[in-house]
Amino acid sequence: MDLISVIVPVFNVEKYLERCIESITNQTYKNLEIILVDDGSTDRSSRICDHYVGRDERIQVVHTHNHGLSAARNLGMSMAKGTYFAFVDSDDWLQEDCYEVLLSLLRESGTDIAAGSANVIEDEKKTRVQFQYFKEKTILSHEDALYKVLIDQIGSQVWFKLYRREVWNGIIFPEGYTYEDIAVMHLVFGNAENGISFTEQPIYNYRHNSDGISLSKNLRNTYCIHYAFKQRYHYTVKLFPAAAEKCLENAVTYGLGAVGLSLRGDWETREQDIRDVNDFLRKNRKEVMKL
Repeated sequence: MDLISVIVPVFNVEKYLERCIESITNQTYKNLEIILVDDGSTDRSSRICDHYVGRDERIQVVHTHNHGLSAARNLGMSMAKGTYFAFVDSDDWLQEDCYEVLLSLLRESGTDIAAGSANVIEDEKKTRVQFQYFKEKTILSHEDALYKVLIDQIGSQVWFKLYRREVWNGIIFPEGYTYEDIAVMHLVFGNAENGISFTEQPIYNYRHNSDGISLSKNLRNTYCIHYAFKQRYHYTVKLFPAAAEKCLENAVTYGLGAVGLSLRGDWETREQDIRDVNDFLRKNRKEVMKL
């Protein structure tokens, strides 16, 4: 049986962590390597991780100083030995057949990535199904899938997908940034030469937490979205010009949003971020003015 490495960054989620871990250990597909990266938690999360290591030999935990979500995921990938990679956020949980469904889809389709959809959970209740891009099983070619993720028709979230490990070769999450998924997912799709397969089935439970880092509306987060789409724009100009205008539009929109927040006195960021936005707008002035 092929080994799936499941990478779980952990930071101060004592309220949700046990459910998350148990949803992984109770998967119908059993050949898992579960890597818990405790990113400097100050609550009971560290002890909960250690407790589960003693209960299940498939689990390993590494305790680090707090360096952020990207660094935790990168560390997990550096430790992973599996044929396949999967990511789970530690306040979410999986349907019990998540990896059985996704691995079967990968094997049947011969693709490099398989994606499902997710139940959105608010106040402990399912409110809707999200990230359901097709109503039935669908296979997209490498080029079609890459185009759709570049123009944001397919979400960049890493956690409702299963990946052949090779598609992550040479790719790491940008450390110190939120919205890190947007900054790398086009690169991952770019490596998926055998295409991406989709199922309409919800295999992941995503907790919509209004206190979460990525949902916080501040200048730093707005800048980070600009940064991510800027990376995409640079990529498209060189390798996929059909998607360049949409990526530029997104980079400009969030860049101007960051500048606007700074003018209103939101300085929860470095001044360098605003200089970076201004430099980008100046260097691409002709293209920006065409939008």
